[in-house]
This record gives sequence, C-alpha cells and structure tokens, in this order.
Amino acid sequence: MTFAAKSKLARESGKRRRNGTGAVDLSIDDSSLGRRILIASSGCSTAVVWNPWVDKAKRMGDMGENGYLNMVCVESANAADDVVTIAPGDEHHLQVSYRLESLAGKRAP
Repeated sequence: MTFAAKSKLARESGKRRRNGTGAVDLSIDDSSLGRRILIASSGCSTAVVWNPWVDKAKRMGDMGENGYLNMVCVESANAADDVVTIAPGDEHHLQVSYRLESLAGKRAP
C-alpha cells in the first residue's frame, strides 16, 4: 500500500461505517499483500488514522529509514465528538477485533 493510498484512506468516509451501536467498522485494502484488513469495534464511534512521517519515524527504534512509507496506523478511539468521561467507580469497554480476507484473485498471507 503506498502512502498516497494510506492518505486516501484517511480522507475517505466510505471506509468508515457506523453501525448504530456505538461501534465503527473499517476496512483497509492492502493490494500489495492481496488482503483486506477488517476492523470491527464496539464502545466507540471514531477511529484515528495516522502515520509518524519522517521525523517521528526516525525517533522510533523499529521503523527503519523509510518504514513510515509502508505503514498506516488505525486506532479505534473515543475521540472528538465521541469522548467518554468515566467517573470514579464507573467502567467503559472498548473492544476491537481484526480479521483478514483475501482480495479477489490474490491470497492473503
């Protein structure tokens, strides 16, 4: 997946679907590995899509020189209009599951 494709993912609201239960379902098409990554979450209605870019990637010990060009981070979250305030003694549960499926004509690893 190119960085341009990752940036496109961050801009496309079609890649994010609220399912009406305080959850969000996302998918990432990774054509370089012939797979679709399906992300299902509950307890949140937002996701943060980010990339460390050059300077932060240099400070991360595991990225390598150009590792930021080959990654995107998608974090299920309670952010922006979806912030959750938890009072003492209360609980909030945010759950995420990941699943891989093959893209048409290619095998997922």
